[in-house]
Amino acid sequence: MKDPEYITMLRQEITAVFPEFSSTDDLVNTLRPYPELIRPLLNALAHYLDMESGKLEFIIRALTVKEAKGMANKPLLECVFSLAEKDPGKLERILWVVGNAFTVIIEPEDTLPIGRILQTKAFGRGREMFALALGRIRTPEAERILIACLADEDTAAHAIGALKNMRSLMAFPYVLEKKESLAFLERREALKYLAAFEKWK
Repeated sequence: MKDPEYITMLRQEITAVFPEFSSTDDLVNTLRPYPELIRPLLNALAHYLDMESGKLEFIIRALTVKEAKGMANKPLLECVFSLAEKDPGKLERILWVVGNAFTVIIEPEDTLPIGRILQTKAFGRGREMFALALGRIRTPEAERILIACLADEDTAAHAIGALKNMRSLMAFPYVLEKKESLAFLERREALKYLAAFEKWK
């Protein structure tokens, strides 16, 4: 099946920067920066509604670089909320990958929309990386959202990890209270947090 024109154009842009690449997949495996490719990647991302899930995942993974910070944030969030309404099946397949991208590109102004994603239980476990991303925003609002995530088994483990990373003192009574009722993975993260808390206080 012939690729859409926007994919062909993106492949040409990639080849112009990296002529040695035999596949577009090489882009997500390279350690070399590619700031000149962020705009072409975003141009392709704009077709997310029509795009096959595998190609969309590739573009999102290619945008999981510091050079995309401040440029890819809003388009990726728009992609999430639009797919939630128009193609939830596709969103389910790519949501974790978007959350992982935000662990690299997150900015303070992303706090509230990411909070919306974390609070939407219908999105399921794919939300967990958004919790980890939010741990990079050391603000009271981010801390409050993460503490609320402790009540959700799909996000609790990553939320605890994020609260540990931000050295949250406020979370202590909530983690302590929930420790015994958590599943194995979440309980392990809780014990790591509580051990770290003893060194901070």
